[in-house]
Amino acid sequence: MKWTLALALFATVSACGGGDDDDDDGTPTADAAAGTADAAASTADAMPSGADAMPAAFSLTSTAFANGAVIPTVHSCLGSNSSPPLAWENAPMGTQSFAIVFTDISTDFLHSVTWDIAGSTSSIPADIDKSFEPADLPGAKQADSYLGSPGYAGPCPGTPHTYEFKLHAVDVATLPGLGAQSTGAQARAAVEAASLGFTTLEGTFDPNNP
Repeated sequence: MKWTLALALFATVSACGGGDDDDDDGTPTADAAAGTADAAASTADAMPSGADAMPAAFSLTSTAFANGAVIPTVHSCLGSNSSPPLAWENAPMGTQSFAIVFTDISTDFLHSVTWDIAGSTSSIPADIDKSFEPADLPGAKQADSYLGSPGYAGPCPGTPHTYEFKLHAVDVATLPGLGAQSTGAQARAAVEAASLGFTTLEGTFDPNNP
């Protein structure tokens, strides 16, 4: 009788043994699992969402025409050949200056290049002076256009063409190696070599329907 009672007590104690947090098969208890879930939720809440983490896009606009729309006649050779107003935002980190390359992308014909626009600038007015160092855009320089003089040279096609204003964010305040005698092609090459990124604005022009 004594041995039978002793064995029964031993079996009862053995059945009640084991860790407080885990079952005998290694599976976490409900309390431990809940703690893990709470920790994961806290980590997820602390991480920014994809939308919050995305930087705003570098963009270029004009009050004269929308992207892909018709360039007004005043900005062409059929008008006063004045440059359009431009504005931009969200330049890349490290931008020291800006440059604008204006090209007929229907024929890959370079019209004009303006560089060393101050890094603090976010817009330029219409009708920039046609000189190497325009007074209304201090610090900037302009290469000779196809017209043989510095500055903007607008659309002048015989048939409908598409044009592109490409704004480059440049990693230096002043591009080295360029001067009053530099060609548009040389200026464009220097701009592209120092570019941190660019944004574009396109427009069309039809000389038969200006």
